[in-house]
Amino acid sequence: MKFVLRNNCQSGLSLVELLVSMFISIVVFGGVVSVIQSSRARFSDEQDVSFIQENVRYALEMLTRDIRSAGNFGCADKNNAHVANLVNVSGSITDLFSEDPIIGYEGTNSVAGFPTILDQADVGSDAIILRYADIDRAVPIGSHNKGSQSFDLPGANTHDFLQGEKVAIVDASCRHIGIFENTSPDNATAANYGAGSNCSAEIKVTGGDTRCTGVNTGTADRGEYANGSFLMPYIANAYYIDVSNVVPAPRAGVEPLKSLKRRVLSESGFRTEELAQGVEKMEILYGEDTNTDGIVNIFHDASSVSDWDSVVAVRLNLIFRSQSEVFDENRAVTLNGENYNDRFLRQLASSTVRMRNR
Repeated sequence: MKFVLRNNCQSGLSLVELLVSMFISIVVFGGVVSVIQSSRARFSDEQDVSFIQENVRYALEMLTRDIRSAGNFGCADKNNAHVANLVNVSGSITDLFSEDPIIGYEGTNSVAGFPTILDQADVGSDAIILRYADIDRAVPIGSHNKGSQSFDLPGANTHDFLQGEKVAIVDASCRHIGIFENTSPDNATAANYGAGSNCSAEIKVTGGDTRCTGVNTGTADRGEYANGSFLMPYIANAYYIDVSNVVPAPRAGVEPLKSLKRRVLSESGFRTEELAQGVEKMEILYGEDTNTDGIVNIFHDASSVSDWDSVVAVRLNLIFRSQSEVFDENRAVTLNGENYNDRFLRQLASSTVRMRNR
């Protein structure tokens, strides 16, 4: 008897089996690709939402801090019976170097009336300048030496003011303020004011402001800042909207991203800082106390403010835009009276801030 051995091992795939396998593979691969694309789209959207939220928080934080601080000179008060004495500086930075705590500019239709310091401001957005003294860096003085035109610190103490930095001094009675440019080097035992850009060698205690015109008049009112007076850095920040220098336009033909910027009074004149990207519009309304009871009676724009000393609150409306196009097609939306019809994601952020020094 003969036995025949049969080989039952499969030696290949039939055409039908191959086609079925390919079809299953295509379906599985297509699902994987779809999941990856969906995940990438969600990640991109989340990035844009996060981009807007981070800039909203930072922009409002910076503006809120300066609005609340505006007019702060420690124990002194520029308003009421107190006097703000100013030793001004020459040059092109006088738009920032002023004793006014707050002043706004309406840019809805034009920025022609804006000061030189805001020459880069975008048409369609408002701007604001805020000024105060930084009490966290306050330094007590031991004496006021008019002969050497300096404020001497007690003992071996030194200050950290940079040469050229703008400094405010408040007298021991908390009733008078002087503002000047420090001409001594940093880490010195005295803050000098008689040379450099200061147009006067005198800082008066009473009798009105000392400016670059009519200097050295009214000598009977000159006096000294006695022991117990203190020095503080003088802060002046101008906020405005301009095209971003950090984030480029997403593609040709699309309006570039705008940002909240500020120009900061510094020892060299001023410097420009880009604070928050994606701030497309900034509308600012000012709450005036028209009957001196400390309560806002009316909010209106900068061009309608009758007296900046009566402004006790500021209302901010900022429109933020994503840095990339989020939607597949144009979407129409209206925010704070502004109409948009494109593929960008936008958010309106609003805040009303009370000025603490009014």
